[in-house]
Amino acid sequence: MKLIVRKAAIESAVTLLSRVINKKNALPILGDIMCEVKERKMVMTASDSEVTLTTTIELEEMEGDGRFCVSATWLKDALSQLADQPLTILATTESDMRFTIQPSTGETYFPMENADEYPLPMQAKYNETLEAFNGKWLRDALKRSLWATSNDDLRPIMCGVDFALSEGYLDIVASDGHVLVKSHYSVIDKVKKNRIGSFIMPKKVAKIISDVVDAADIVNIEWNEREGHISLTGCNITFRLIEGKYPNYNRIIPTDQPLCATVPRAFMVNSIRKVIPFTAVSGASKMLRMAFETGKLTLTGEDFDFAVGAHDTFTIEYTAYPITIGVSGSHLLAIMSKLSGNECYISMTDPSLAIVIEPTEQPDDCDVLMLTMPMLLND
Repeated sequence: MKLIVRKAAIESAVTLLSRVINKKNALPILGDIMCEVKERKMVMTASDSEVTLTTTIELEEMEGDGRFCVSATWLKDALSQLADQPLTILATTESDMRFTIQPSTGETYFPMENADEYPLPMQAKYNETLEAFNGKWLRDALKRSLWATSNDDLRPIMCGVDFALSEGYLDIVASDGHVLVKSHYSVIDKVKKNRIGSFIMPKKVAKIISDVVDAADIVNIEWNEREGHISLTGCNITFRLIEGKYPNYNRIIPTDQPLCATVPRAFMVNSIRKVIPFTAVSGASKMLRMAFETGKLTLTGEDFDFAVGAHDTFTIEYTAYPITIGVSGSHLLAIMSKLSGNECYISMTDPSLAIVIEPTEQPDDCDVLMLTMPMLLND
């Protein structure tokens, strides 16, 4: 089999597929990329047995067709030092199973493996379909949500991103139990079948999709009880869902909070960064005190063990009675950094209940809400 392909095209595909491949695999062949050559195209597939990613590249020329597996590491190393140029690739599948790359000077070769041994997912039947979802919406929702997922393997449900479909709306939600990020989209007339209303996407899949989805992509999402499938312009990804039922996040979102401040987001981010280096660790976080008074907010952090501390005050819109609330500095900084716009609302009830933060100007076709639980003040 002889192929001619541009180096940039195959290297881009290998870089994409390498995101799926683990450093250590239960099956050695899962360290390979499976290639199928037909109709002047090469379909390339990578899998870790739970996530399968497929992309297709155009060939400039081809002689013969077939399937083979080649080491992702060797292929990536062989391409990394080459200038962009047409590459001749020889894939011998009959006898010695050798893969040879011939640039304008020299050549690199290494063994291939039989593609029949590569474990591909079975063709699934999907019960639910969300059609023509906006690629920018999906990318933005995942990028603003991923930081809030849990890293606790004992709570696998919280280690993923929940896609909850209900009455023509889609919520994309992430939470570790201390913080919550919710992106709410209207998807009326884009939902087909509507039998299974939610699924939990693994964090690894969400990270890959957030990095590769294009704002101009028209995304199709399908899923059933165990498996999901997402079609993008440049690739397709099939993945095993996280099993279980996501907690009812709407129950912890307060519906009536009498205390509301309008805060300049950039000032808030700058103030947190000034104070947090001089703040003691409380539990797993650095606790800041947010003291709201008429027209101003003061952030305070202290570490009595080292006799250090800092506070910073800036102007806000707030007219209710004074209140002081403890909050994780790292969570507050992440929330403020992920929100868009110049200002945000901070809504509160009392120092023991959840704090809701929303942008004053919501993104197009989306309602974004972030929530953080308060920390106990040691007065």
